[in-house]
Amino acid sequence: MHIHNTMSVGYVRNSLSPQFIPPGTPAWKTEHGVEFNTLLDPLPMLLIQPVIQYYANVGARAQRAVVFGFRTKVEF
Repeated sequence: MHIHNTMSVGYVRNSLSPQFIPPGTPAWKTEHGVEFNTLLDPLPMLLIQPVIQYYANVGARAQRAVVFGFRTKVEF
């Protein structure tokens, strides 16, 4: 197994337009997300990409979340 020369960092900002918030409801907080991943090649036909994501203000509330996962790809 070796690490490819591919690493990625991403950022996303998500907010809700005030026109979709019911009257009298407080404004929603902007949701922020950051992702880091790298590409691994454990077998000649298999690629694995582990991912770590961090979110702040999840669901427009003052909550945080960390997500771990991976993507796989089989090449023929």
